[in-house]
Amino acid sequence: MTVIFSGNDFKYEVEATIKLFLPVTNFTFLYDEFDLSGDYCILRQKIGRKYTHFFVSASIGGKRKRMHSKTDKNNEKDYEITLCRTLYKCMVLLTGKAQPWGCLTGIRPVKKVNALITEGCDKSAVFSALREKYFSSDEKLELAWNTAVTQAKFLTVPEKSFSLYVSIPFCPTRCSYCSF
Repeated sequence: MTVIFSGNDFKYEVEATIKLFLPVTNFTFLYDEFDLSGDYCILRQKIGRKYTHFFVSASIGGKRKRMHSKTDKNNEKDYEITLCRTLYKCMVLLTGKAQPWGCLTGIRPVKKVNALITEGCDKSAVFSALREKYFSSDEKLELAWNTAVTQAKFLTVPEKSFSLYVSIPFCPTRCSYCSF
């Protein structure tokens, strides 16, 4: 698949989002040049007066879809997630399948739950926020919530102690949100 960036360079998250739908795809990345032969995905970003607009055009096996979204021009921290949300919705339409974790990628989805709990959100507010922002399923949100609540007592480190992170790099399966 050829992935074409125009006005942005969110390569890592875009690639992770596409891999939710096409896990064993080889990618060719182009910047501000267009090759529309074969399967492709064009990700354009245009900054307007009030809003930054994101356009996603994708073609897989001859089937094409286009999506558009926008965010406040001054809200640059949301550019990447807005583009990935738009790409995710486009890929759902193209493939006909939604992912249980939605467009949540990375290594620690529970971190998002913990951040919302720290802000004072209850379970309902956490589910609502993550469902809306990442399109995560209730089943996966329940798993993330239970993990966050269970590990909460271990997250506070007493004075004169240390914290040790142990990674198990060879899991028997690969979760859709995992970047490894």
